[in-house]
Amino acid sequence: MAVRLGWPQSKVSRLEPGRQTPTRADLMAWADAVERPDAAAELVGRLRTVETQYRSYRRQLAGGAVPLQEAYAAQTAKTSVRQSVDSHWLPGLSGPRRMPERCSLGSRCCTRTSAAWTPPWKSG
Repeated sequence: MAVRLGWPQSKVSRLEPGRQTPTRADLMAWADAVERPDAAAELVGRLRTVETQYRSYRRQLAGGAVPLQEAYAAQTAKTSVRQSVDSHWLPGLSGPRRMPERCSLGSRCCTRTSAAWTPPWKSG
């Protein structure tokens, strides 16, 4: 891709995983390089959204991290159920259906029953 665009490989290596924010011109060139010029408008729109969210977050941090952390703590205190997904491992999709006795944080996250596991919301 770097050769096709005439960019240094380091630039492509930073753009692909999102370590660098592309410019509007970068997105237009990328869309042309992958022969999808029709996608350029959508990509530029998404760039605007990201830039707006980034500016908003920077404004929140302008008063320091403490108010932001306190707001998150207040939201957490009001939360009665929290669900999350580990995108790196889903039971039953690969390998044996085994869960560790304890999760990596050390809290009780499941119980073992032979080769299968019981999620906490189904355990007695």
